[in-house]
Amino acid sequence: MGLVFVNSLCFNGGLIAKHKGSIALTLYSTPFARFLLEKGINKINLKFCNGKFIVGLGEDRNVTVQRQSHNHPLCIFSVTKLIPSELKKNLFFSNKQLKVDVIVEDIVSGEDLRKYNHSLTSILPDPSIKSIPENEKVDVGCLISCSRTKNSFGYTFKVRHKILEEIALKHKKVILGRNTNGNFIIRKNDQGKEFHLYKYASGTPVAYMQISSQFITDSEKKLFKSGKRCISYRAFLSEKDFNLDISRFFTYREERELAYALLKKGAPIKIPRMRLREADIILRENNAQIEVTNVLPREGENKNNPHGEGMHINGRLCEGFLRAVKKEVPIYFVVFNKKWLSLNWVRQLVEQVKPNVVAIGTDFEKGWEDEVSDKIIKTQKSALNDRI
Repeated sequence: MGLVFVNSLCFNGGLIAKHKGSIALTLYSTPFARFLLEKGINKINLKFCNGKFIVGLGEDRNVTVQRQSHNHPLCIFSVTKLIPSELKKNLFFSNKQLKVDVIVEDIVSGEDLRKYNHSLTSILPDPSIKSIPENEKVDVGCLISCSRTKNSFGYTFKVRHKILEEIALKHKKVILGRNTNGNFIIRKNDQGKEFHLYKYASGTPVAYMQISSQFITDSEKKLFKSGKRCISYRAFLSEKDFNLDISRFFTYREERELAYALLKKGAPIKIPRMRLREADIILRENNAQIEVTNVLPREGENKNNPHGEGMHINGRLCEGFLRAVKKEVPIYFVVFNKKWLSLNWVRQLVEQVKPNVVAIGTDFEKGWEDEVSDKIIKTQKSALNDRI
């Protein structure tokens, strides 16, 4: 008769191929890593069975703990000799991380592990949160992820965005609500809860907090029980609540400079939503879009070279025209380096896409953003007046 393990916990793990042909397993549980550190456990037994890793007490394998300086430690194990050769080939060929289950047996119970989870206090839905005014709304992507133990589920609310990184770093407390579409609403409140923060190796920030099961619908619980690990939604927060300077959160310098100039002159803007085909800057007043690009033409540049910058400029102007013609946007601005206007085909195309697309050439040198923002504001006001 085999041993019966009373304290069996299931965690998410990740397999990835490292340099020099090695394979590493990451066990994604900060509380478990904290437990091992406090107890001085630096060796374990590890085996691979039916596509899962089984971790137990023993002296078979060293435990490496990373990210201790951020107080978000994770356990890393070398498993190069433990997994089948076919799986190794797949890992090196795909060059991607593979999700796996890691079963921890008879080391710690779920109840004992709870005290090592610093984010365990779950935030509850606040019924007082209804909505955010449109002129204050910031739209970001978010995730609900699920962690499983033997007898229960835990739910985490996560946002990958620099705005939430700033909110977490400044230790601003929040309350959460959820609307009928499933999207989350984040409001600042001194009686609320702080976000925790960590960063991927790529530098991408993730703000997260434990949320109550009361946030989770019955249909979502069924999905998680069937094995789904995360669900994507939108989250809304207020610029006014958090005193945000939206211009700081655009990706490129040119975008940030133009965004700041527009805000300074009283033109409200929005950050485009991730994964949607939107331009770099959105004007709140009428949802007009602004594309900003500072690529330079090469000698003899033309729009038909698939590897040239001309294809990029041609694409921005034509895509803007299609969006405006389809009435996806009222007007589309393309701000680009004025050196392109020395090319005959660019000048012809600029004329062809008028008035749906407003092309603005600039040198992107000192003060360029003030001149361009003035043109955008003037053009937008004129367009609005024409529609009245």
